Amino acid sequence: MKACEKCGSYAINPGRHGRDNTDQGLCDVCFWRKRAAEKERSLAETQRQIIEAAERRGYERAIAECAQVARAAKGDDHA
Repeated sequence: MKACEKCGSYAINPGRHGRDNTDQGLCDVCFWRKRAAEKERSLAETQRQIIEAAERRGYERAIAECAQVARAAKGDDHA
């Protein structure tokens, strides 16, 4: 049995729990953490692009709304 390349866990179950056959050296937790981090980076980049486009066009309301959505997504909608 092989240990996870990242954390040393032996909970490696490729093809189960919704996993595809990529990153077979990662345990289930590290596999999904990697996917979550990739999505978070992608969403942050999309948000940055939206804000830049809005700033170029002078859409201050759109910028404020986007910031509010970002705070809500992080669970910090009171900031």
